[in-house]
Amino acid sequence: MLLLIDKPSWLTSQDAISAVKKHLRQPARDALSDDDRANNIKPPKIKIGHAGTLDPMASWLLIAATDKDTKQLHHLTNHNKSYTATIDFSIITDTRDMDYRKEYQQINIIDTISNKPYIEQIESKLNSIIGTYDLPLTPFSAKKVNGRKLYEYARAWIPIFLTVPMTLHGYKILD
Repeated sequence: MLLLIDKPSWLTSQDAISAVKKHLRQPARDALSDDDRANNIKPPKIKIGHAGTLDPMASWLLIAATDKDTKQLHHLTNHNKSYTATIDFSIITDTRDMDYRKEYQQINIIDTISNKPYIEQIESKLNSIIGTYDLPLTPFSAKKVNGRKLYEYARAWIPIFLTVPMTLHGYKILD
């Protein structure tokens, strides 16, 4: 079975999978008789896998599958993806996201008359990153190294710096 999970922010992908697994096992748990419970009989296990870990801050679609269908998930991971992001070009943080640990650095790209960013500066920044690059992953990424997520290392003050090839095909400014 293919599952599409609307993962909320601040929940890890594994926490979302665990919640779905608990929900899927509940009918089997409810079907156990009192004798089954007395004999410590448990409902059958459910295998669930997902097609890529989302950062805990990300609120997005988490694609998962159960049992034998988990073997098909790799077909979904190597395709282009679209993302919607809110970017504040007026600040830089030490984590490159909103979960920063230090004070952020203010950058002056605000039009003092309208109190809005200069659209030309934003478009220039976005235009400059269209193409394929070996982009640095933030040390606070969910990418795994030696079985641990990079953000786990970073929060333990052991940042690991990696790059990944990524292609930005275009952008659309929504607001």
